[in-house]
Parts: sequence; structure tokens; C-alpha cells
Amino acid sequence: MLVAFDVDDTLAKFNIPLLNVYNAIDGTNYTSRDIKSYNLEMLWGCTKEEAIQRIQYFYKTHEFGRIVPVEGSQEAVEKLSKENQLIVITSRLSSVSRKTEEWLDKYFSGKFSDIYYTSEWHSANGGSGKKADICRDKKVDIIIDDCLEYILACQNVGTRGILFDLNGEYGWNKTEEEIKRVLNWEEVLKKIKK
Repeated sequence: MLVAFDVDDTLAKFNIPLLNVYNAIDGTNYTSRDIKSYNLEMLWGCTKEEAIQRIQYFYKTHEFGRIVPVEGSQEAVEKLSKENQLIVITSRLSSVSRKTEEWLDKYFSGKFSDIYYTSEWHSANGGSGKKADICRDKKVDIIIDDCLEYILACQNVGTRGILFDLNGEYGWNKTEEEIKRVLNWEEVLKKIKK
């Protein structure tokens, strides 16, 4: 099987250090539960363009370099790599590809055959077609992501989606959609085996 992984808040604990940086700058005390939309401008009360600038600034901070893996992700990737081909599809900008690949090599060395950068979150127009396009074009069997919008788009092109919601703490992927969320990497492994 060809299994695709998102990076931020699926493999990597992204939002905690991001919020740490902006809580310090803004004098706020936000947690992952406070993020009710994948569109961070709603949390910060700014425009999409300003939210994009904030993320681009974060990429240059010391905190970005200190991101750690989500608990259980390394073990799950190790197990899945034994019988499957694994790739990464991230909405990160290609301008952080070197840092992203160094991070993946540090924590998941040699496990992913390809890495695709869609930059789609960073587009002022938004959209979810790019991850879905890659899933369709590469014939991805399963994608694991924390963004409901991306999961639904990928499912529309025939890729099975697994919506990751670590310990139920991800406020941004809570909707009335009939999508089963997995709360940890052990549940991901069980769901893939079904």
C-alpha cells in the first residue's frame, strides 16, 4: 500500500511551539484546543495574509527548530514502513524544504520515499485541491492528516482518509461530518489494518 502522511500536527507537534511564540508576542495563553478553525486568522483576529506572514516568521524562529514528533508517530511509521511505501504530503512551503527534510531525516530517517510540498495553506485563496491532486496522481491508498478539509478532498479522489486528532485536543477538525477521528498512533495502526 502507498500511505501518505501530513507533517504538522500529524507527525510533528507544530501548533504548540507556534502558539508559544505568539502567546509570548501577543500576551495570550492559547492552547491547541483554542484553535477552532484550520484558518489561524480566526484565532489571531487578523487577515489571511497576516496569518501567512506569522507562519513564515515562525519558520525562522528557534522554536520552529525545536519541534518534536507526535507521541507514537516514530513507532507507527517504523511498523508501517515494513510492509508499505510511505510518502509525505505537506502544506508547508517549499522554502522550508531543507529544514523539513532535515527534521524528517532526524526523526524518521529513510522511511519516506518522497516528500511533496503543496504550500496550499499559505495561499491567500486557500483551497484543498493540491493534496487531493497528489493523492489521485500518485494513487495513494491512505492519507493521514489532521485537516478535515484535506481528508474530504482526498476521499473524493478515491484515497482513504484517516483524520488525526491527538487525544481529542485538535479543536480545528471538529465538525458534524461523519468522519471517525483517531486519537493516537496506536488507533491509526488499528484503522489501517481494517
